[in-house]
Amino acid sequence: MTRAVAGKRRSAAPGTGLAGAPARAGSRPGALAGTVRLVSALLRRLRPAAPAMPPETGATSAATLARYLLETRSGLLAETLKLAKYSALTHAAIALTVVGFFWETAPRTYLIGLLVVIGTASIVAIVAAWKYHGRFAGTPTETEIVRGYRISGAIALAIGAGWSTMPMVLFPPADAGHRMIIVAIAAGLISDAYTLGPILSVSMLFAVPVVVGSFVALATSGDAVATSIAVLLGIYAAFVLFSARRMSLLSFQRILDRVRVSDQNQTIGLLLREFEASTSDWLWETDREGRFEHVSERVAQVAGRPVAALQGLPFSALLACGQGGATAAARRRSSRICARAPPSRISSSNCPSPRARAGGSSAASRSSTGPGASRAFAASART
Repeated sequence: MTRAVAGKRRSAAPGTGLAGAPARAGSRPGALAGTVRLVSALLRRLRPAAPAMPPETGATSAATLARYLLETRSGLLAETLKLAKYSALTHAAIALTVVGFFWETAPRTYLIGLLVVIGTASIVAIVAAWKYHGRFAGTPTETEIVRGYRISGAIALAIGAGWSTMPMVLFPPADAGHRMIIVAIAAGLISDAYTLGPILSVSMLFAVPVVVGSFVALATSGDAVATSIAVLLGIYAAFVLFSARRMSLLSFQRILDRVRVSDQNQTIGLLLREFEASTSDWLWETDREGRFEHVSERVAQVAGRPVAALQGLPFSALLACGQGGATAAARRRSSRICARAPPSRISSSNCPSPRARAGGSSAASRSSTGPGASRAFAASART
């Protein structure tokens, strides 16, 4: 019985074929449903994998992990907003171009509506990017980040939904030349997923509606060439979406590594400042030219000069600090420093005699002379 009914359905409309209007009306819902199922399966495959995080345990580690994730999401949003205004301007310009190209051949009411939708969404995107970019570049709260993701997703969905109607409305009545323009615009719009790549959900909300609308318009047009183009466009769209997923994962890992390094640098800086405040050592850093980059308070006290006065001075300035008791102490202790410092950094005329230099044995130094080192010499001398 089922086969008979199916046979009747296939032979019910003789002569209509793929090019007839009744065939288009009956096949479009089925093709749309199949495309939606295909896109749903694709989105499940595109679901981002869990980011690689260090094996941490305990309440403190959980809090640190949550802070890392929050700062990483903020960084992803900031990167997306950097290009959002340029992408929005591009969409507005394309909408104006479409109106100009199809003003004489397409329904003008639709063209005006498309321009209003794309233009309004583009203006909202530009205003949001200008308003929130500086905020997300800093340390926003979790509520602000969630709001930013929702606003970005809503704008992307509005623009994508608006563009998804363009091939479905303009492609069927268009001639060969205008159809070529529509296909080119659709392919270019799909590639905009790269711009939104740092946040996968936002790029999917924009690109998937455009892909679905373009595929349905081409596949149900009744033209064999258009059907072939629909298949090619689907392959291209799959490549773009998988590439966007890859870019999203790489961006997440890169920003997460940057957050970790920044946090570690802050911890090291706090430990060094605490060490400087409590130790009896002299601590200083010099650049490649032998000039002070960092001087501890204890070095400044012994030298008889403020820290600001020693910054940027050559190392030999420590041995010529004026007159008085502080100068004598500086000269005695500087003999130990000169005994350990690289000879190329200190002028021999400013160093104590070899006998004086031999008197200090409790100095410690570290040389950083690698090709990427910004601080050429760092040392400490125990008093």
